[in-house]
Amino acid sequence: MKRIESCLYKFIWKGNDKVKRNTLIQDYKNGGLKMLDLETAEKKQCVKWIQRFLEPKVISPWKMVLKEYIKPYGDLNLILFSNFDEKEMSIYLPSFYQNMFHHWKDFYASNNAYGKELLWFNKEFKIKGKCVYEKEMYNIGIKTLSDLYTEDGEAIPFNNWVEKGLNQNKYFRWRALVSCTWSKRLKAHEQAKSNQNTVTINGKEIEITEVGQRDLYDFFLKSKLDKTSPIIEKYKTEYNLNNDDVEYLFLLPRKCTIDSKLKELQYKIIYKYLPTNKKLFQYNLKESNTCDLCHFLPESVKHLFWECNYSKTVWIQFYDWWNSINKSYTPQFDERVILFGTRKENQGTEGILLFNHLLLLIKKYILNHKMHQINFHGVLRKIHETMKIEKQIGNKNNQIERYLEKWGKFQKVLNDMFP
Repeated sequence: MKRIESCLYKFIWKGNDKVKRNTLIQDYKNGGLKMLDLETAEKKQCVKWIQRFLEPKVISPWKMVLKEYIKPYGDLNLILFSNFDEKEMSIYLPSFYQNMFHHWKDFYASNNAYGKELLWFNKEFKIKGKCVYEKEMYNIGIKTLSDLYTEDGEAIPFNNWVEKGLNQNKYFRWRALVSCTWSKRLKAHEQAKSNQNTVTINGKEIEITEVGQRDLYDFFLKSKLDKTSPIIEKYKTEYNLNNDDVEYLFLLPRKCTIDSKLKELQYKIIYKYLPTNKKLFQYNLKESNTCDLCHFLPESVKHLFWECNYSKTVWIQFYDWWNSINKSYTPQFDERVILFGTRKENQGTEGILLFNHLLLLIKKYILNHKMHQINFHGVLRKIHETMKIEKQIGNKNNQIERYLEKWGKFQKVLNDMFP
């Protein structure tokens, strides 16, 4: 699996990783690309096997094979809902089934209140080092830890169980079950009287067999998710961004354009792996680190798109042109907007998505033409070409109204300039 994963990431990056793998598997809003995590997918599939086993409608010979493996240890239908001892049980199982039960236990235990798990085959209640199962006690209703106690956390008297049919010789077993350690732990948790065949997902109680693949995948993925990357923490401090701003920063390219090249460009800018001269020089792939536009200062992302006087001249001309056409929104002119787009609070303003789309187009234009002379006329030509493409897409998909809503104020101006 590790080899397959390495092949996938080498294909994505065309070489060494540029962004942490645990970042890449996250959601778009968290700076990821929703890359499939094979290890998490395997865990999900292991739990799906248990779900199929518990589904009475699924009739297959492999169920009998699994039961036969577990038979020397105990009743599989009970073991699955208990805090079973993996080491004790593993001596009866091949490695595939060991992994299956391990991931099942992680999922089931993490989505249940304490006290809901079965007492029997429980690694916390052993006699002579082995988990136990008392069929007689199970049949009269002593199934979970919470069954032994009242709602006030007091042990139900032994005589109550005798009246229900429990043999008197089970007294010491009952005493062991209601020991002080168990009692204190249950009092510290919410009483759990619900069905063992359900789990709690996102605050809702769901039948185990009904839990979907997406929920299973998300559950196992949580344990692998990285904290916010150091780069993002630096951006928060440098540009005064909060968590909502960062989330919007990642989502904005996906909202304002369908062009995958523009989305990729912005992702490279955010994570600082765009191959500028400064970075290429560090890897001995360029003889100089100076900017191809001004030939004076080192060409970093920040310099190329903001600090360089040639780029800044294009930006000033673009802002003047924008403000002369769209009077309803005057964008802020600063480094943060140029590099990352506008803030979240402006998302409802007319033309805001088009403005952010044009920011991406201009950055791509600067990057592609930095070896030559850049000028605002070339920027406008690129904007016009993009507008024509989106009009064709709108006509093809019967979404011309959406196109007009986005480009309406600029359509005539651009068509007059480039008839």
